[in-house]
Amino acid sequence: MKRRDKLNIYYNKYERLLKIFSASVLLRGAIVVINLYTGILFGREMGEANRGLLFNLFLGALLLFNVALNFGYNGSAMYFAKKNPSKLHLYLTTNFIITLISVIFIILSLFFFSIYFKFQSDSLRIVFLLCYIAYSFSMIYRSFLIGMDENLFMQKVDFLTRSVYAIFILVSLYFHALTVLSVAIFLVLEYTVFTLIAHRKVKLKLWPLQWDYAFFKENILFNSKAYLAALLYIFLLKADQFIIKIFYGNFQVGVYGLGGTIIDNLFMITAIISTMYLPKILGNDNFTEVLHKSKKILGFILLSSIGIALLIFPASPYIMEIYYKKLNPEGTECLRILLLGFISLSVFIFNYQLYFSVRLKKSLLILLGISLVLNMVLNYLWLPKYGIIGSAWASSVSYTVLATLTMIDLYVIKRRNYERRILVQDEERQ
Repeated sequence: MKRRDKLNIYYNKYERLLKIFSASVLLRGAIVVINLYTGILFGREMGEANRGLLFNLFLGALLLFNVALNFGYNGSAMYFAKKNPSKLHLYLTTNFIITLISVIFIILSLFFFSIYFKFQSDSLRIVFLLCYIAYSFSMIYRSFLIGMDENLFMQKVDFLTRSVYAIFILVSLYFHALTVLSVAIFLVLEYTVFTLIAHRKVKLKLWPLQWDYAFFKENILFNSKAYLAALLYIFLLKADQFIIKIFYGNFQVGVYGLGGTIIDNLFMITAIISTMYLPKILGNDNFTEVLHKSKKILGFILLSSIGIALLIFPASPYIMEIYYKKLNPEGTECLRILLLGFISLSVFIFNYQLYFSVRLKKSLLILLGISLVLNMVLNYLWLPKYGIIGSAWASSVSYTVLATLTMIDLYVIKRRNYERRILVQDEERQ
């Protein structure tokens, strides 16, 4: 068979997958460009301190609160969407009730522990609460869309809302009305609009709200390990910025957090590859074969991440200057160090999905716990002595250790254990 004929066969077989993949890449790429461009406009206008407050501390707190107070409930959305759609309404309304209860918890936290939750103004405090509600509801519907294989639809909505956001930033700059508060208010509206559009797409009735304790308990137990893993992972990624806030304030958070924001946007390649290819790999019941195919994809992810890092590394000084209208050697060094962590974390993100898919959550929890403790210890030792550069090294070292440990655990220890178990089973049959 000629090579062209083989290519045509493969193309016809995977034509729909290729179209979805290419469309997702284009949309996600456009969203990343919008995020970076609007981030530049905001950074140049508002400076490091305000940028650190909004994009790192404000948004970081939304994410941390949502993960901590959702109890991993969103983690079972895919299961209900595919395996038990009759309970989707109960799942949705229970999730809403959990969010409303978490809002009460946050209100009490902001009131009784106001010394630890400092805001520029009471207005921003109120907007944070509203933003948390809208963000949490949007995350509920995101989990539904993922479970219903509506990733492309979600990317289209994100592109639409982010485009409107870009227009809002440009208009605000033109009228000299850009502030942290105005952007925070827009985020409330953006998350609300996404929730409304997604609600129409999933076609589920919200009212009347239903509560079933047995159902709630079942899901908490089902998601307990996923919840703990997500909590450890989020703390691993975001806790360093809050530690920097305690030691050095918002300005240094803005300098350091710029590198983290850029790295977060670069993870789109790993996320898309995992979403598109993991389901096909996991169709095989042979764990050894799953690992063998996963290694090929990991190789592609690794090479892609190295290529991206090599492109950004020499441009780091210019990136800092573009964002803040001035050179910042310390920020440049942080970005370059975090690029090393980006390569390692790209590998881990794929392994993270694989752990959950093959039900090896206990091992993942142990490895995440080790990496988080390592990160905190290194931050405690290096941050006072080396500043934010020490924190960047602490993150990159802990990410690299985590990626290395998961590779050894999955592709050496777990593979050998599986092969040994299969061999024993074959001998028993004989």
